[in-house]
Amino acid sequence: MKNYELPIPIYQIALLQAYLYQTFKIENQCSKNFDHTKWYLLDNYNEEEVYSIIDFFISNGVKCDCDLLSKFDLREMSKNILNPAVDKDSLILTD
Repeated sequence: MKNYELPIPIYQIALLQAYLYQTFKIENQCSKNFDHTKWYLLDNYNEEEVYSIIDFFISNGVKCDCDLLSKFDLREMSKNILNPAVDKDSLILTD
């Protein structure tokens, strides 16, 4: 993943992933689109913002709701967001 400028807070992406996980656990299939993501996000964002968020996912290799679960690694993303300037050798924050 290249773009770490998240369009929404990381915790909201985590909640979206939890919603998608439960949805696919019940449905047991993926329709290869962003319908569930759109529905979930429209509760908190307007349509323009939702499409901007989906464009962010697409620019990071996510092609559908299922990919958001299997390819969008929040653990890796959070390392770069929460600790962007950590020098791993000295563990001193740098600019």
